[in-house]
Amino acid sequence: MIVPSPRPAPARFRPHATRALLAALVALVASLPAQERGDRLLVCNRSDDTLSIFDPRTGRELATLKTGPTPAEVAVSPDGRTAVVSNARSGGGAQTADLTVVDVVAARVRGEVRLTDRRLRAPSLRGVAFAPDGRALAVAGADGRAVAGSPLEGAWRTSWSTGQSAPQLVAITADGRQAATTCPRDGTVSFFALAPSTPRTPRAAPRITRTGRGAEGIALHPVTGDAWVANRDDDLLSVVSAASGEVLHTFDTGRAPLRVAFTPRGDRVLVTCVRGGELMIFDAAARALLGEVLGAKTQHHLA
Repeated sequence: MIVPSPRPAPARFRPHATRALLAALVALVASLPAQERGDRLLVCNRSDDTLSIFDPRTGRELATLKTGPTPAEVAVSPDGRTAVVSNARSGGGAQTADLTVVDVVAARVRGEVRLTDRRLRAPSLRGVAFAPDGRALAVAGADGRAVAGSPLEGAWRTSWSTGQSAPQLVAITADGRQAATTCPRDGTVSFFALAPSTPRTPRAAPRITRTGRGAEGIALHPVTGDAWVANRDDDLLSVVSAASGEVLHTFDTGRAPLRVAFTPRGDRVLVTCVRGGELMIFDAAARALLGEVLGAKTQHHLA
């Protein structure tokens, strides 16, 4: 008689006692080769000014790394080896890192980036994302621009206007040709091309679409590039065409939808609702709600 192995208990993550005000953004690093220590879970601890690295299978915290003040978002490079953390309250001080660069495999801080353009060194640096070519793209909310460079490059000279008053989050299409940013203050999503501007092909103006109050969470479809935007103050989820900027569909959600993510195959969309505690699951192709998972009342970020 074969006795099946008992199902393992779910991993439990134990934050430090000082993280009562933790606002965590997590990123699962699933692309690392198995011989390089497997998957990792990265958590920004905003009240501690640290980044925690967990083993998601066991829940064990492997490292706690010091970041700049108020780490807001974290993005992981396409090869899974490097992470970039945006520090929301860096303020542009001479000794303050605007971005913290982390070696995920070695679980150590590789370096810090201080943006040399003072117009970008604002105390509202938020969104950060990686392009397929390994460049990182960060959003300077107070300036309304996005800036790009290699993770350890100090002078990030390539920048784009988003056309928004205070962009919050940024996402990049799978082909690396376009980026999109959300702006809660304006209630908009902005699409702009990442190709460099030249005298023969000047950069087109960003294409801005109003989606709803508190537009913040964003995920781009891996094939079409369409933006799924969470409008937290309207309890709505909008689907916006990357090609035309048209709002293709709008869903009612739970209270205060905050973050959006696609599953690896791109067939499902996950939405967390902060005030209602729901995790909502949508069919991306059918644009239909499949179900909801009721959880804690403090669901925040997912990736």
